Amino acid sequence: MLSPALQLKHIYKYYHHVKALDDVSIDIAPGSIHGIIGENGAGKSTLLKIAYGLLEPDEGAIYVDGVKVNITSPQHAVENGIGMLHQGTSWLEQQSIIDNILLGENIQSFLSKAKVKARHELEQMCREFGFTFSLDLPMAQLDYSQRQMVDILRSLYRGAKVLVLDEPMALLSISQSTHLFDLLKLLKMQGISIVIVAHKLAVLYQLCDVITVMREGEVISNVDPKALSLGQLSKLMVGREITLPHPSSGFGTPKREQRLKLTNLAIKSKKRFGFNRHQFSLSNIDFYVDSHEIVALVGLHKAGHEDLIEVLAGTRHFTDGRITVANKRFKPNNHYDVKQARELGIAHVPDPLLGIGLVKELPMYESAMLGYHHNQFNHFNFFKNSQYWLDCEAMMKLWDIRPCLPNLTTGAFSGGNQQKMVLAREISSSPELLLLNHPSNGVDVGALEGIYRQLFSLREQGASVVFCSNDLDEVMSLSDRVILFERGQIIGQYYTQQTNKNDLSLMLSNEAISE
Repeated sequence: MLSPALQLKHIYKYYHHVKALDDVSIDIAPGSIHGIIGENGAGKSTLLKIAYGLLEPDEGAIYVDGVKVNITSPQHAVENGIGMLHQGTSWLEQQSIIDNILLGENIQSFLSKAKVKARHELEQMCREFGFTFSLDLPMAQLDYSQRQMVDILRSLYRGAKVLVLDEPMALLSISQSTHLFDLLKLLKMQGISIVIVAHKLAVLYQLCDVITVMREGEVISNVDPKALSLGQLSKLMVGREITLPHPSSGFGTPKREQRLKLTNLAIKSKKRFGFNRHQFSLSNIDFYVDSHEIVALVGLHKAGHEDLIEVLAGTRHFTDGRITVANKRFKPNNHYDVKQARELGIAHVPDPLLGIGLVKELPMYESAMLGYHHNQFNHFNFFKNSQYWLDCEAMMKLWDIRPCLPNLTTGAFSGGNQQKMVLAREISSSPELLLLNHPSNGVDVGALEGIYRQLFSLREQGASVVFCSNDLDEVMSLSDRVILFERGQIIGQYYTQQTNKNDLSLMLSNEAISE
């Protein structure tokens, strides 16, 4: 019988006297796809970081192919055949793909025999695994999905036999996710083991051979996904039945008023090449949002909908057209900015992968007041550190942010718990208009239930919500209306009740084919 490709035995890890991992043991079989699921703060990412040498366990041991190894750094992990695909990876943007992959290798010049050999090996891998990009393309020209492929190619080139992926589907479109699934299945056929953490249970349910369920730093169970339903898997993870609320649940027909109107809005940006020439990243944007309404903005990568959220939040300037908020009109020269947006009752939850919603070096009680700390008469009543602490603790209890320790450094919390704090802070401000950019990225299905209820509650109170998402299940579950974007323009607006997931998927697929 073959030894596990990777074993973590009796792993313990503490953060400031909080037990993040409690006697965790896990076996990854050769040539398998092994999923790890759990609520935010269950210890999943901590376990992956230990496997890759980013963290050292307080107790426990790691085995590769049955041999005990000492992995205290990512370099040690690579030397032992372990690669990791991170949610956010730093690249040398202006350097080529091949130069980024070979970074750190002992290759002196472009014409060296070593680099020629490396290029030949990488080109062969590209053909074998279906990577279509040129190795000489600058990293700056790649989208998020292509950067993931480069990350995987780099791990394969370094000899990875175990590939660890942390939330790889978080920002992928349907077609990009399908491409990634096909690649992972191909890698499995080549004998490579895949360890994958994701909060989209339906994805792991279809993809994995084994799923490990974690709860509060412990392994609860190792299950065969074929032996139970998706609902049973969700219940096993959170310990209760999960019921995602629907937008029509308990909601009447309130009197509405126009909250936001965009008229011929455009963003003109300079082209990368050429002189005195411009292109539009957004153009001819016309739509409105009423009170008591949730509107989804949907499109593929760089379709312009994410740029629009930044414009509405005041973090990016528009160059043409008009924004009307609460009967106040703004043109490009009116200096519409974050301060102005806040004064108009607009709250903003940025893309969690940008890492700009919190300051990881601050204690959580200070991160919990960011954006509101200048207004000493706001609802938080932030006059003293003790009051900051108490308000933060209340939000942590309401949103089930674990551990409930306001003094703990923000960066010590899991990504999902950090995202819940940003949501808690912005929703607690009782905004007139809430802007969300991929709000559920990195949060578990149990937290998703709570987030949806909070958003529907806001809507019933009269607020407007505008959000970007590439999860069509989420779009159909949350929104009253869907606005589709393609190449910086609106290509369609639909009431959710008059369309379906398949139609939206088909329209996005046609967009992808036309690109």
